[in-house]
Amino acid sequence: MFRICVVVSMLTFTLGALADTREDKVAKAIKDMQSDVPKTRANAAEEVGKIAAIKASYGKPAIEPMLKLLKDKEEIVRAAAVEALAKVDEPKQVVKPLIEVVKDDKAERVRIAAANGLGLMGESAREGVNVLRETAQQARKDMKTQLAQACQRALQNINAGRKGK
Repeated sequence: MFRICVVVSMLTFTLGALADTREDKVAKAIKDMQSDVPKTRANAAEEVGKIAAIKASYGKPAIEPMLKLLKDKEEIVRAAAVEALAKVDEPKQVVKPLIEVVKDDKAERVRIAAANGLGLMGESAREGVNVLRETAQQARKDMKTQLAQACQRALQNINAGRKGK
């Protein structure tokens, strides 16, 4: 019985330490998002995305800094920010900016990442349905197959949640 208590105590301590570590990593990533080096900014957003994929609430402090990264001049940074924002799962703050990225970003890769992110969010992203449809149609006309497919998958994921209601 004593051993079980010791093991449980050790596990509890270890899990608590991991939580602190994740929060510390997010805090460091937020600082790194202000770096002059594009790769550092992109890596910081990716790190938040990895942490948020484990537990969305850990990434919430980084939402505002990542929203700023959507305006970054570097494609790699914008793409990383879009992917991470979708994992934080905070629709009220994230859906509209991702819709704008699908609609307006110059880089196809970033637009694809935004469409995929909206798809990950499912029914929470339903206000993006019209933009995704229009973008998919235009992408097909422009022979941008990957963008059209990403928009189509996002639409399927968003609509899948509505069928049960």
